[in-house]
Amino acid sequence: MNKTLPIICLFVLIFIPFNYNAAASDVVIKGSSQFDCSLSEKFMKKHGYFFIEESSYETYISTNIYAASGSELSVLDEEGNVLGTAMADNEGSFSITVPKGETYRIIARFHDQKVEKVVKFSDIEKVTVSLGFFKSEIVDNWLRTAS
Repeated sequence: MNKTLPIICLFVLIFIPFNYNAAASDVVIKGSSQFDCSLSEKFMKKHGYFFIEESSYETYISTNIYAASGSELSVLDEEGNVLGTAMADNEGSFSITVPKGETYRIIARFHDQKVEKVVKFSDIEKVTVSLGFFKSEIVDNWLRTAS
């Protein structure tokens, strides 16, 4: 009898998972929130915006891509229920823990802009939410109201 008790305990420990809870099915959606603008990198850095890369808008305008720091991001399920929220950091990065699902709808808000993006589960490791092109007059208005 003395030897069977440790064997039973070992059997129970092997076949019962340690971390069996709802959080085990959570996943993390990681990505960045960004916008395009024609203002110079030097000017935007002076005002605290993080430069990501140079790009082209349409085929004729060279633009710069900047982090949409402080943008508000919400992740919704297929029924429209909010699963998680976050704010993008200074480099535009975000990370939101949500329950595992098939697809997610990400809503990003930045100044007066709102963008929705649908993301499949297979693409949650590196999501890029582009808030579009902002004219220099609009960005200049942000900078004046922030000072």
